[in-house]
Amino acid sequence: MQAVDEAGKKDRKSPMDVMKVFTDGFQLFFWNTTPGNDLLSDYLTEIESQVLFYGNRIRKKGKEAEKAWFEAYNAWMTAHIAFIRERKEHICDWKGTQDGAGAAAFYAS
Repeated sequence: MQAVDEAGKKDRKSPMDVMKVFTDGFQLFFWNTTPGNDLLSDYLTEIESQVLFYGNRIRKKGKEAEKAWFEAYNAWMTAHIAFIRERKEHICDWKGTQDGAGAAAFYAS
């Protein structure tokens, strides 16, 4: 995240809105730091709105390649958020008592 932020500041040829989407979007990977499913929903909504702020700027004034990139990024972000939200009751309340062999079998299949 820091490397992207620094690249956006140093390399003036970097598209600023794209760099801001990257920087804000990295926060989607820190969803597991929220304590509980109510805060998780709020957190995901906040990050999504931050990404969409710069994403909508790309949609309005970006180059065609940037627009196509953002639509692909937005599709990934939407799927990522939906995946976590559908499972938030289980992943936020996990206590570590389940047998790990079940998870290993699931991922192996």
